[in-house]
Amino acid sequence: MPYRTLSLIPLVLSLALWLPACGPSSTAEDEAAAPDVAAGVDAAALATAEGWLALVDADDYEASWRATGTLFQQEVSAGEWRDSMTQVREDMGAVAERRLHDQTLETVMPGVPEGVYLMLEYRSVFERQPQGAELVVLARQEDGSWGVIGYFLQ
Repeated sequence: MPYRTLSLIPLVLSLALWLPACGPSSTAEDEAAAPDVAAGVDAAALATAEGWLALVDADDYEASWRATGTLFQQEVSAGEWRDSMTQVREDMGAVAERRLHDQTLETVMPGVPEGVYLMLEYRSVFERQPQGAELVVLARQEDGSWGVIGYFLQ
């Protein structure tokens, strides 16, 4: 099941090798034995990602676009974002369940300026897709806050 790309075009290329490896393949026993990933994530980054996902879940695509980081807004217009997300949610349905599964912190990634990037991978259940994964990519902004710069679905 391929990821649906709804974000930075340059970032897509840099993540192309990583994304296929993060498909939802764990069992309920694996999930129960997994450590609490959220405990090791920067609290401000986690709050930013989850607040942003709440906007997406509420179908408030205009507000979710405004809440993205500079890199996202430079690459994806508000209209492109709205149209993409409207189609995806029509196909997949609403999120029924979401759990943080993994995190990866990077400082250098191809196609984007050097900086601090955090990739948060969620295991998700949608109305019409029982097994899914979402990847939210955040970047440290110039003011020190976190901004969402990428969103990928599987």
